[in-house]
Amino acid sequence: MHVTGTELARIRPLGWNWNSRDGKPLPFDEARTRYVFIDEPFIARPESQERIVMRPSPVGFALDTVHSNRVPLANLGASLGQEPRGWAPTILLSPVTGEFIAGPFPAGWEKLNFVLFSSAGGFVVPVEIDPGKEQQDRLDIDVDKYLAEAQETTEITGTPNAYLGMGGISTQTTGAQRLVGQVLLSDGKTPALSAAVLYFRPGSSSPPILAITDALGTLHARGLWRSQASSSSDAVPLQSPVVLALLPGECGATIYTGPIHRDKPLRLVLPPPISISGSITVGGKNLLSRPGVVHIVAEYQDKGILNAALSIETTADAKGNFVLSGLTPGSYDVQAALDDIWMSAVTTVRVANKKLRPIHIAIPPPGAPVQITLVDRDGKPDIGHAATLDRTGPLSHFWPEKLRSDGAGLIYIPTMESGSHILHVDGVAKPVKIRVPPVPAAPVTVRVQSGR
Repeated sequence: MHVTGTELARIRPLGWNWNSRDGKPLPFDEARTRYVFIDEPFIARPESQERIVMRPSPVGFALDTVHSNRVPLANLGASLGQEPRGWAPTILLSPVTGEFIAGPFPAGWEKLNFVLFSSAGGFVVPVEIDPGKEQQDRLDIDVDKYLAEAQETTEITGTPNAYLGMGGISTQTTGAQRLVGQVLLSDGKTPALSAAVLYFRPGSSSPPILAITDALGTLHARGLWRSQASSSSDAVPLQSPVVLALLPGECGATIYTGPIHRDKPLRLVLPPPISISGSITVGGKNLLSRPGVVHIVAEYQDKGILNAALSIETTADAKGNFVLSGLTPGSYDVQAALDDIWMSAVTTVRVANKKLRPIHIAIPPPGAPVQITLVDRDGKPDIGHAATLDRTGPLSHFWPEKLRSDGAGLIYIPTMESGSHILHVDGVAKPVKIRVPPVPAAPVTVRVQSGR
């Protein structure tokens, strides 16, 4: 597709013009999987010509029915909690039948917001979109159930404080003192001192309440500041309130999903302590031969939004020995990094209520520098082109998500682990394999034609 800088066309999904409140049937026949061209951000230079590749992407719709024995459907409104995506999805709700249609959406979880016009009440319904289906599964939404859960959450969390700062709007829970109870050790009798208790409300991606226990195991709760700008999450939204209690460094978590009522004490019993020991080597030798700081992270894998709270990190001692304490039964991805630069492969550990065997984590020795030269089809430097290294695991965030070529078309990597690495260059179908020798060694040079 060729466009000029003065006439960049953007192809978007068509919206609807139906009035959802006039009682007419909703356009369910059109709510099927369709392919759309999603426009990417693009700044064209005046009087220039650029080549843009626009690929069709499948999108789907949410089709559901709401019903209530307490609330007239005419008093119910709907909106979308959407991320910017280049077009505006629509939601239509019939006040007569309770049917609604929302979309189009790409694959993944979406949040549908429902609000009562006659009060400040409302609730959020998470919906999973699968564009692979010609038409999504129909679900019934019980308004009364959602409103009851929302009311319980409001009673516990209260009305939040709001603050507008440089980073946008932040909120803090004000009713945290209404979360009360006690945390006990695994014997069900001994109070747990300094246990942490997190409260998650439905549809949330982070806890609004944190409680710490005293010497009697009694909760002392406080509201947490939460930034609206960083509240999104790719994990499956919670369907109901969750309370998570753990004793950091000693006991893993107990997760409570039962009813939570204002001023009704919770009794939370922690699981028995579980830990795993291990050792680190760099280039086959302990840390006495290669001094440095080694971080070890065990990232929990089984609980979606709760994974961050269940993950554990520690550091190795001077010889490379470490202990991960306070594990929760389930699956962990364990990874280590030397000086936050050289990383090990990921080790998967499955934790059960039994003694675990020690694990060994090997970090390859530091490798030689790598210089990648990107050129276009004419052999000239390709400036500002992006490339990505294959970096996986809990510590992959230590490395930039994208590497971009400089004014000479060069990408320079001072060092990474020795061994084989894979580089993906944007617009180049075949990945580039790079073999990095351990230091001391001459720099590795790689030339890649980007095809632009």
